[in-house]
Formats: sequence, C-alpha cells, structure tokens
Amino acid sequence: MTRARAIRGKPNPAAMSVVGSERDLAVLETLAWAGILRTGQIETLFFKTRRRAQRRMRALLDHGLVRSHRQGEALHREDVFTLAPKGMALLETKGAFPDGPPKPARLPRISKLAHALAIRDVFVAFLAAEHTGSSRLVDFRFEEDLAREPAFRAARLVPDAVGVVEADGRSSSFAVEVDLGTETSTTLRGKLEAWARFHVGGAGQRFAALLVVADADSRARLLWRLASEAQLGTWATVVPVAGLPALVGCRWPHTCAVPPRRAERRGNGLDEADFKPAGDGRTAAFRPLS
Repeated sequence: MTRARAIRGKPNPAAMSVVGSERDLAVLETLAWAGILRTGQIETLFFKTRRRAQRRMRALLDHGLVRSHRQGEALHREDVFTLAPKGMALLETKGAFPDGPPKPARLPRISKLAHALAIRDVFVAFLAAEHTGSSRLVDFRFEEDLAREPAFRAARLVPDAVGVVEADGRSSSFAVEVDLGTETSTTLRGKLEAWARFHVGGAGQRFAALLVVADADSRARLLWRLASEAQLGTWATVVPVAGLPALVGCRWPHTCAVPPRRAERRGNGLDEADFKPAGDGRTAAFRPLS
C-alpha cells in the first residue's frame, strides 16, 4: 500500500508523525499569540535549522493543528502559518487561556501580508531575547487589537504594535512603528509629527519609548532624521530590522549600548508601564500559560 504523497499546504491524513510534545505546544501557543508567523520566525524561536522547523510544522499541519498559507503566488517564499480550530481546542484543554481564547486569526490580504509579517519580526525579536534570559515579554498587542483604544482613536493614530517588556525587575511599555519603505517622506513626517503630539499631549507618557523599525539602514537614517525634526528626542529609537536582535538583546528600552550603524538612541526616558489595552475580552495580558 503506497503512502499518500504530502502536498505543500495540505494535511496528509496518511502521515505517521506524532505530535503533542512540550515544544509543539509552545509553537501553538506562540501562534495563538501572534496570529500569523512564517517558517523562519518559528525557526528563530524554536528550532536550530530551517529543515527541522519545516518538518515539525509539516507534522502539526498533518494533524490539523495549524493551517499553512502561501505568500501569494510566490512559491519560493516561506509558508505562513495560522492556528487551526483543532490547535486552539488542544490549547484550551491544556488551560492555556484562563481569560478565554483569542479570536481566530485571519490571514491579511496579500497587500498587507508583508507588513504584518514585519511586525511579527519585532515580536519574535523580543520573544527570542526572553529565551536567552535577557528580558521577559510581558505583553504584546498588534494593530488589529489597538484600533479601538480611546487614546489612539482620539489622536487618530494607531501603532503597529504595543508591548510591555520586563528586565531587572522593572517593566516598561513601548509602541512600535514598522516601515517597509513604501511610504513617502511626507507621509512619514506626518506620522512622526503625530507621534510627537501624542507624546507631548500626555497620552504617550504611559509609554517608555517609541520603537521605529526600518527595512534597511538607508531607510533607518531617513527615519531618524525625520524623527529628530519632529522633536521626538529621547522618546524615539530608530533601528533597521537587522539590528533588532542586538537592540532587544541588551534589554531595550531599559539600558542599551547600541552597535554602530545598527541603531540610534538618545537617552532612556523610562516610565512605569501602565498600558492596559481595552478590548474584546482580553484586557488581561495575552500570555498563554502564564
């Protein structure tokens, strides 16, 4: 009897793999938190090689615990994964969501997917730093969780993400903006000036810092200049995506020695973290099994 051939993105009911290990559950929990993750991001957090990550995600797919998606018609790009209902149900049986499960994630339309995955790069950098023991990611919320926040609605400004990180027994909250080089300088200037008004107006004081992530060094230099012109001062940190691991690994925003040409930072400007997102039944920190 011939075993059914595995097809990319489709569960293979004839698969002989076994799932349910502690690491499998950790992958599912992280998917529940992030909503979507690509193979490389999962590899960074849980596996030593790309091949191991691919094989394990294949097993979770075959057992119906995750769903696999292509990035449009580009077959050479990494698969993107979301948590399947069966995976969510498994986590619930393990007591992962004492405040109730999150809403099922929807894959962004292709025009928004690259940006959504870039935001997850920031999330992965902080979670990877936690795995090394340098800090702990207490909470992290994405744009879709923040659109109804009164403070942001009043400012007509919605960050790409907000988070709370703990290091040395101290927590600080931060806001995130991710730029992929698709917006004009005029648009970027307007956005950064809006952040400056938000901060000066008082609402932004609850955040220790604004993290602006660029897709390349040259773009980071432009963003830093615009942030300086907007007088964001000590509140803003601009970093190219390649510099995220180094920045987060040195316990940003608490204290940081920044590698040359990887990030630019002036001051600390710390406040106690007090950001508590309003929302849809998830006012407690969204942290599976915490």
